[in-house]
Amino acid sequence: MANKVCDFCLSEGKGLFNQPKKIEDGHYICKDCRSILTSYNLPIKHDIFQILVTAQENMRDMIMESYIKNHKDDTLLTVTDLPAGSTIRLAVMDRFDGNVWNLSDSTMAADSSNYHRVGTTIRNNVRGRKFASTFTVNRGLSDYWLPMTGTASGVTFEHEDDADSFYYNTATHSAIYASKTTAGLTYTETGIMPAVPTDSQISKAKASSVSQPQAQHVPDSVDRLATAVAGGRSKGGEAALALANELKESGWFSHGLAGDYPSSPGHGNYRIDQLLAGTAMVGDSEQYASTMALMARSLGLSSRVVLGFLPKNEEGDISEERTERHGKSTTTEFTGNDVTAWVEIKLDGYGWVSFYPT
Repeated sequence: MANKVCDFCLSEGKGLFNQPKKIEDGHYICKDCRSILTSYNLPIKHDIFQILVTAQENMRDMIMESYIKNHKDDTLLTVTDLPAGSTIRLAVMDRFDGNVWNLSDSTMAADSSNYHRVGTTIRNNVRGRKFASTFTVNRGLSDYWLPMTGTASGVTFEHEDDADSFYYNTATHSAIYASKTTAGLTYTETGIMPAVPTDSQISKAKASSVSQPQAQHVPDSVDRLATAVAGGRSKGGEAALALANELKESGWFSHGLAGDYPSSPGHGNYRIDQLLAGTAMVGDSEQYASTMALMARSLGLSSRVVLGFLPKNEEGDISEERTERHGKSTTTEFTGNDVTAWVEIKLDGYGWVSFYPT
């Protein structure tokens, strides 16, 4: 009997008991590839495996460079009836291996990679303001991450068959779209927009811990600055605010594109050490978000990096003015220049709170 080939890793089975097994979609899978998908709590499907392989490679540049470099002024996403000033989430990452931030698997943490088919209704116990927003993907936004906002209670697609590619993570409020987003994809998300705590409330909040993988190969400059800036703070929220404010006030912003101040890409340990211990603190949200998340970890705070869209004004601040009113409806358009990375810290009483160090 000829040895079968695994359609996932393309390796050939060896021996009678190590042959790839046929799965429901007709593909063959070996034990090792099945183990990988199982560790991510994902269905044993060929398209889902390809998402993990592709998405992890894309995280090397946090997908930012491509959108900002090639689609800076292009409208990539249009959202109708989005609450003014709301952020859009793509990917949420909690594992740093020294080179990149990425998703952890279920053996390392409880939430980062826990994507499931959820149907049209999603259990949602969050308190806040209800919303119903319609998303339309435009040319240039081609990704496995489906744009989402707030905490979802349900998602319905304009074309019913599109729902087959939808996987949601209730812990990170982010979604994977197995077929990859393309121009014209339209869907409506209903949900709750949680209230955003004030700086005064944040400063009084204690840190809340959650199981996360230990950050690897973190440069010493991260701990030194974190300790100097926030080491004596008694509250986790107070420390997080101090870190964000220090990076925002002390650093310079640059994408490193033509005409910008020189700034190297990437967000690994070498680039972070260059940012903190080099001749000038210069970078964009990719570097600053990676740095703040690592600084927070060094202080014992649970942290993760979020990649998404922010409705920014010319100064780079979140602005409700980006939302245009048309009668009883509103429209918010997001360009490649709005793609941003930020940090979330888990705090008692508030859950995961967003911080913007740029």
